Amino acid sequence: IIGGDSFPESKPSAMPVISVIKELKITPQEIYLIGDSEGDIKTARNLKAVSIWCKWGYAKKTPEVPPDYIVTKPIEILEIID
Repeated sequence: IIGGDSFPESKPSAMPVISVIKELKITPQEIYLIGDSEGDIKTARNLKAVSIWCKWGYAKKTPEVPPDYIVTKPIEILEIID
């Protein structure tokens, strides 16, 4: 479990995600970062990963940094990653 205080940097820094993907032995290009805030989308950009913004989440305004995908319901995430 990784929280906002687990690393010296937090979102939108890619540091926490980089740490996890190194442990899993995968690359940023192999992941989708799914989130509900501008910070999540910026983190994906900083990581050079695919971003999916969930419209039903915390932030109701579309992020200024454009996500790769916008979803309105969870099933759409499966359609993207399939």
